[in-house]
Amino acid sequence: MYFDALTLAAVRDEIGSSLLGGRVERVIHPADLAVAFEIYAGGPKRWLLASAHPQQAHVHLAREKLARVSEDVSPLLLLLRKYVRDARLTEVEQPAWERVLSLVFAKRDDEGHPVASRVIIEVIGRYSNIVLVNAEGRVLDAIKRVKPEINRYRTVLPQQEYVAPPPQSKARPDSLQPGDLRRLLAAATPETPVSQALVGALAGFSPLVGRELAYRASGNADARLAETDLEHLETETLALVKDVVAGNWRPCLGLSDGAVAAYAAYELRQFPGRREVGSISEALDEFYAQPRASVPAPARAGETGKVALRGTIRLLVDRTRRRRVALAESLPRQEEIERLRHQGELLLAYGSQVAPGSATAELAGEVAHLDSALTPVENAQRLFHDYQRAKSGLQEVPPLIERAEAELSFLDQVLNDLDLASSPAEVEEVRQELAQAGLLKALPGKRKAKDRVLPLGRPVVSSDGFEILIGRSARQNERVTFEMGSGGDLWLHARGVPGAHVLVKARGQQVPERTVREAAAYAAYFSTSRQATAVPVDYTLQRYVKKVKGGPPGLAIYSGEKTLQAKPNAPPAR
Repeated sequence: MYFDALTLAAVRDEIGSSLLGGRVERVIHPADLAVAFEIYAGGPKRWLLASAHPQQAHVHLAREKLARVSEDVSPLLLLLRKYVRDARLTEVEQPAWERVLSLVFAKRDDEGHPVASRVIIEVIGRYSNIVLVNAEGRVLDAIKRVKPEINRYRTVLPQQEYVAPPPQSKARPDSLQPGDLRRLLAAATPETPVSQALVGALAGFSPLVGRELAYRASGNADARLAETDLEHLETETLALVKDVVAGNWRPCLGLSDGAVAAYAAYELRQFPGRREVGSISEALDEFYAQPRASVPAPARAGETGKVALRGTIRLLVDRTRRRRVALAESLPRQEEIERLRHQGELLLAYGSQVAPGSATAELAGEVAHLDSALTPVENAQRLFHDYQRAKSGLQEVPPLIERAEAELSFLDQVLNDLDLASSPAEVEEVRQELAQAGLLKALPGKRKAKDRVLPLGRPVVSSDGFEILIGRSARQNERVTFEMGSGGDLWLHARGVPGAHVLVKARGQQVPERTVREAAAYAAYFSTSRQATAVPVDYTLQRYVKKVKGGPPGLAIYSGEKTLQAKPNAPPAR
């Protein structure tokens, strides 16, 4: 990944010089996990594009007009249109040597009151995010919501206080004095590559800038410390840092076999073929314009993507949560039910003592609230009616709450499936699963989801030779566990979070611990906790896994489990 703190500083300066004070006219999703702002600051309108793609996150000024990915909108986009559209960009900030950009916007609400908000773009690899924060520092929404089970130290959820990514515990390059760098590098072994040593010692440095400085100091980008003049390396490092701090940018593209292999805000001398360009955004635009399987290109009009479906699912989640809360609030308490029955009986027994038209009556030490337009007998009948209705509610509401909770579990699962979807066919399968569950209107001409389950693919073979099956969707989970599994097979699932059903085919043998750990790593990777460094994973025999009666596909309960901590790891390519 080449988008480091130096690149972001150059982008920051470019935005500050060309867009500061400009007004936001449009906000769209131009690609999955991306947001774009059309800003007018005098002269031609410019598009500011921010991507939180886990492998290719970046932010820059796009050269061409961008189009929205879909007519649908996500909850984040709705809020951006409320708080940022028609606002003016007033500040562009970057914590020193960090890959975090903060854009401050100001506008007036319908009553003329000033409203400030902040869009924080965190370009930090797979943890990249785009977060909308209000003036009080609370999160309004984010393109990636981070729950406590994913990162208990730093959640990113609506209405929670925004907490910045932790700063790097490395030396700041602009604080270096002569001799400091050589002392810092002395902690590394002589065989350590220069680039690796620099990245480990200095904040904001990427392997690319490390290799560039190694090349400038020794003529070899892959040089090791033992074969490098450290005094010369320090001189070259301090010179580059001086240019960066002063904003003396020389945006450059590194070329390999005619293609753009790298970009930087400084001259890339390590590339024999290189070309300087007019701005860092021009370099980024050219790099990301190349066909690249892992990079989602900005959308053209009419293209579909995961972002619209993700927004729809989140709206369904919010609606179901509200329904669950309303049901819970309507659930009568047992003591209230008994009170209605008891007061009805008291009214029948002591009704003759109640004066006509009374709004209250004290009966055997209890105060009963009455309808003054009714007789005591009619009031008693009303109380018995309320009693029967509350009693029925006590029986009818809990199953409705359970159904809402099962629906939420299913929606959380399909959100995870959508995050893992890597092709239009997999995105469509998620859409069809929602349609089959009755949560989304089926598209005309589409076959039912049960007829469209994507093939599971070849099993992963563990280091010990055991086949491991992995479900990539709710219906694939159903198939893995209940159609392809046998009682003695080992079943794994990330604990307490949506994720894949993983099955180790035991075939009558004891599954070795090494295979269990490999399968657990896959279960952790295909869960919503995949960004955590360690994920609790439950494992049990398949015979102890049961379908949830009446529940959606893939929803299961299990018993007899053990738990281990697993580091998320993708299975080898199949």
